[in-house]
Amino acid sequence: MKKQFKKLKNDRNGIVGLIIIIVIAVAVIAGVVAVVVFRGGPFTLIGETNYTYTTTDNLNLTVNIENTVGSISIENDDTLTSLVEVRMEMWGRSEAILADAINFTSSITEGKVIISFDSGDLTWKWTDKDAFYQKLFVKINPDAIAEYDIITTTGSIDLDFDSITESEIRMLSVAITTGSISADFGDNTFLNTSTISLVTTTGSIDVISQDVKFADDIYWTITTTTGSIDLTVDQVAIPADNYTTTYDASTTTGSIDVLYTLDENDFGIRITAQTTTGSITLPGGENFYESNSYSSKTIKYLFDLDTTTGSISAS
Repeated sequence: MKKQFKKLKNDRNGIVGLIIIIVIAVAVIAGVVAVVVFRGGPFTLIGETNYTYTTTDNLNLTVNIENTVGSISIENDDTLTSLVEVRMEMWGRSEAILADAINFTSSITEGKVIISFDSGDLTWKWTDKDAFYQKLFVKINPDAIAEYDIITTTGSIDLDFDSITESEIRMLSVAITTGSISADFGDNTFLNTSTISLVTTTGSIDVISQDVKFADDIYWTITTTTGSIDLTVDQVAIPADNYTTTYDASTTTGSIDVLYTLDENDFGIRITAQTTTGSITLPGGENFYESNSYSSKTIKYLFDLDTTTGSISAS
């Protein structure tokens, strides 16, 4: 009986000790969180700044944006009388001030108007009271003949090139570490380029291409490591020029869904799909589909779809 009582007492002491350890651990974690939240403070909207490139004498435009943290929105605006207009939101902690916000710069190089934004590394710590980041809302005159080079570490990118006026894009390269990409190419978008690159490490990618005009063969790189890909291709109008457009869509972890409206009497269609873990649903029920008389068509659409873990669907 004494041995049993001693064992019970030891067990209770052990339980009490474990409870004490848990309580201490919770207190430490809570303290760390409190330091981050109350010393650093939450991010709130500090204010807004603006940038305008007024003259439209030169329509050859290059937009270079490198925003370490913060979302980027770029859209064509048919009402714009200037070449570029930008609204920037500054989000910061308690001691962040609007005067520290970074603005766009401009220059003219080799006959092109270069509009640039570089946030720098933003190597602030979680406890910095003056830490901030910026959200960018960029409006482009659709008369511009534009090149885009967009980079961000953390933040989503939204591209809306749909407009009433025909807009010409001669380069588009988007790279994100953590964040989603959304791109809408409307029926007045003229892609006068051989490559389009939309790449993110962690985040989904959503692309809409509707009656887009192409100058020549074009290769789309649509890549994410962790995230799904949704691709919509709607080509009802028959372009005057012959071309082959290739959509190379790949993800490591995530699904790929392709929805296309292409008349097989006018366009050649080829779809190749590969997945390690997941289902494949293509016309014909296999992992490869080719439309009738594919090789004889002068306008071709190729879809190369690849995922490691996730399903693939094209219809």
